[in-house]
Amino acid sequence: MDAVDSGVGQVPVIDIGPLVKGELCLETAKALRRASQNPGLFYVCNHGIANSVIDAARFSALEFFSLPETIKSEISVSVHHRGWLAAGGARMADDVPADLKESFIWGHSDEFGAGASDHSLRGPNQWPDQHLPEIRPRANAWFESASQLARSLMRGLALSLHLAPDIFLLSSDRPLSRASFVYYPPQ
Repeated sequence: MDAVDSGVGQVPVIDIGPLVKGELCLETAKALRRASQNPGLFYVCNHGIANSVIDAARFSALEFFSLPETIKSEISVSVHHRGWLAAGGARMADDVPADLKESFIWGHSDEFGAGASDHSLRGPNQWPDQHLPEIRPRANAWFESASQLARSLMRGLALSLHLAPDIFLLSSDRPLSRASFVYYPPQ
């Protein structure tokens, strides 16, 4: 499938398969730029994240959220915003009700699992290893796949701006990247 624009008033669907394969596809880059300008967002297909990676991460997230609060509270969200955030723990503004969702947040770490603490959004991840030892490798597999996808998109966007394809990647060796599993209980 080639890069696809769905038309005015619709969210474009863009096939980024060529970028994921490492190709510098000008057609795909142009589609990303058009979609970024109008309507300002897009869907992607052929993103390269294996369904097995997505399914394993989703399964682990559901297992985590089904744990008792006493266990999840052992890894309550840290000052670096890593760990479990209970329902009602997030509020978009002081004058609105708190979100009803629960979140589990983690982020970039080195090969030893350590995260730098030189920024308020960097720090050590917290994992429920004792209760769900498989969540860490599954979540990190998804995170690495999503990070690779982000690098492909950055190359495509740089190409769309007639810049060197790796220009946005030159400063990405210490990313602030974080991920979050989110659970909305039935209402």
